[in-house]
Amino acid sequence: MSLWGIAAVASRVLLACDSSGAGYYESGAAEPPPPIRAWIDRDAELVDRSVGYGLGVFIEYHAGGQWRIDVACDTALSMVACSWLVVAEPLEGTITGAVTHDLEDSDDFELQPNSVGIDSITTDDTDGVSFSSAPGAGISLFTALDGYSESRFVYWVGDGAVHSGAPAVPFELQPSAP
Repeated sequence: MSLWGIAAVASRVLLACDSSGAGYYESGAAEPPPPIRAWIDRDAELVDRSVGYGLGVFIEYHAGGQWRIDVACDTALSMVACSWLVVAEPLEGTITGAVTHDLEDSDDFELQPNSVGIDSITTDDTDGVSFSSAPGAGISLFTALDGYSESRFVYWVGDGAVHSGAPAVPFELQPSAP
């Protein structure tokens, strides 16, 4: 299954128990709530990253529709590697100019016109991807850590402050300026 298939299943399938408690069924009636949107400041950088000591997904937006997403792990403290799955989809237009950063042979990268994703295991380094989208267009972001949807360890700068923890998974980031 592709990264997008895994992300879609993990973020959108709703299971519910029937009233008899006899089993589970997939709920087709309820629509998932719309993703929560947050602001990301243009050209703000996350500079305080201690590789090997900090766990997270770090997101930056630069003028002209330039995005950068990096993942890191706290392996120097926990002695455990982190398995990250990150999928980004522009809210308008397509993705162009995708470039990976420090992915190892065991890491996966997928690029489609409307999404980009990395599936990587990090220890004492960062793995990431940069890409372009329409200037000022937001992105929808799905993140998972060790196979579970995870929003607590997502970082970006918005309204002049570093945000730690996304409101939900998936969620949307809207640039403050193109």
